[in-house]
Amino acid sequence: MTVRLTLSFIIAFLVSSGVGAFLVPWLRKIKAGQMIREDGPTWHMSKSGTPTMGGLMFIAACVFVCLTVGFQSMLDGDYGHIFLLMFALIFGAIGFLDDYEKLKRKKNLGLTAKTKF
Repeated sequence: MTVRLTLSFIIAFLVSSGVGAFLVPWLRKIKAGQMIREDGPTWHMSKSGTPTMGGLMFIAACVFVCLTVGFQSMLDGDYGHIFLLMFALIFGAIGFLDDYEKLKRKKNLGLTAKTKF
């Protein structure tokens, strides 16, 4: 169990780093950056243009780890990690939609709190 857990963390780190190495420059290239609200603190302006939708690299890592490291568990009939993955995908979809709305509207107002919950 400890070896699988350690292996999961190492693989997730490597996958998210690998995906991020390509994803972050691509997000910058397509100008998928964070919009800063004018009514916010002035020091937030330094965050302007920070790439959004970076959660995609973490979701990719979760999917990869669950399907590779968890494969033996699935063969043994244990699908607990799949339920965890489903929740990660659901929350990842909410985050994606929130970021997409921000980019589409070109404002820092994504989904409302009511919509998220």
